[in-house]
Amino acid sequence: MGKSEQVSSGPGNSEPGRSEPVKRYPFRKYCEVLDRLEQTRGTKAKQTLFVELLRDIQHHGTLEDGVLACRFVSEGAFDPTSGLTGRLGARSQGMWVSEYCEIDYDKVFKPCRTATGSGSETIELLLTNMPHSGSKQAQPDTRTPWTLHNMDTSFGLMAQAKKSEDKRALFDQWLETLTPLEIKMALRMLGGGSLRIGFEARSLLQTLAKVSGSSLEHIRYAHMVLGSVSETARIVFEDRLDEASFSMFRPIAFMLASPVESLEALPWASVRLEEKLDGIRCQVHASVDRVELYSRDLNPLTQTFPDVVVEMKRAQSSLGGSFVLDGEVLAFDPSTKRILPFLDLQKRLGVKKPSSTLMNDVPVIFVAYDLLVLDEKEAFSQSLEQRRSQLTSVCEKANLPYSRQFEVATLQQCQRAFEQALNHGNEGLMIKQVDSHYAFGQRSHHWQKLKEPEGALDTIIMYAHAGSGKRGGTYSDFTLG
Repeated sequence: MGKSEQVSSGPGNSEPGRSEPVKRYPFRKYCEVLDRLEQTRGTKAKQTLFVELLRDIQHHGTLEDGVLACRFVSEGAFDPTSGLTGRLGARSQGMWVSEYCEIDYDKVFKPCRTATGSGSETIELLLTNMPHSGSKQAQPDTRTPWTLHNMDTSFGLMAQAKKSEDKRALFDQWLETLTPLEIKMALRMLGGGSLRIGFEARSLLQTLAKVSGSSLEHIRYAHMVLGSVSETARIVFEDRLDEASFSMFRPIAFMLASPVESLEALPWASVRLEEKLDGIRCQVHASVDRVELYSRDLNPLTQTFPDVVVEMKRAQSSLGGSFVLDGEVLAFDPSTKRILPFLDLQKRLGVKKPSSTLMNDVPVIFVAYDLLVLDEKEAFSQSLEQRRSQLTSVCEKANLPYSRQFEVATLQQCQRAFEQALNHGNEGLMIKQVDSHYAFGQRSHHWQKLKEPEGALDTIIMYAHAGSGKRGGTYSDFTLG
């Protein structure tokens, strides 16, 4: 496999105790399907394409290949619960590719990236069209194809690499052995999260239901308690869905709000309002001997906010049992008892071990607005009204701050509440159905958000990303000038 032998044992090798070669699914073939997914319009058509892919992997790969196929398309290079990252700086990518293609970074690469609006697309185009790069790369028919397993191993090495030269060596290996399309997709995967090809986790879970014949609701529950699409796929493929159960310190996929479509149509008697706080979403898991914090994308926040951890340990000690809370971390001025602007909170973000000086300069608090688990008993299927009743009891007993909910009877009262929220320095309002259960991992119309429209600027559109699936014919990610 040439240089890629440094990355893994490669395709065609035997597993211990087996004499025949293990079939592994080609990464190139997988990327070609992803490319077709990006070009395909319509959610059902995309799901059909991915069902065909998973069935092809069943015949020409392994169960682990199926798991990796699900992870790469919806979560990126790493399982979100692993805590691993292997991101390459955009400038580093551009500089290395420019050197490889023998072009000037400032005069050629940067203008190309500005024109496309995407570093990975720019790299694919340059590697495809620059004569120098084509002569350096092995010809497609002479390359030993990398497999999904090889790529997973390479991602792992990238996460382990601490020095720039080590990351560069791995990246050079990609340049010399992968096709331009494979490199583009690998870079998107390394960035984490969605590949932005119109095939998100929700569509993938529906696809798993179709390919397995399992209940979508059971699959969604498994995803919620596992916090990982790839691990959900694994138990689906292994026919172990009934083993999925909640476990403390395994983050739960968050329920998300949809933008308000029409205030006039809202049933005021069956909704409750909260001021929309301007912080970062946070999930708290607390038990007798442990506290962990998780971000909206299910990554650990525990080291970033040790002051919140201390407060949660105190609260747990008051309560005696375990709990999982959904809420917001906010910058807070204890002398004035006021929430500080998000700009202040940004000073704490990404700092894994904040100094005492930074924590004193930017104090933070956790404000709870939902209770998901109490004494290891799930509350997801309970109504918002029931969960809020328990949340109020827990927070008052433990002396924890929680969001205030209130009722309105008319559109005019809602508008006044919205103006008041803005005057308090908050983003707007959250409008929640009192009978709604916690729709984990979904953007639900049972929770709606009302925010102030942004200001106006005179600009021209230089680049936009074409939508796909149900967003076909629309554009997003605008580059303005």
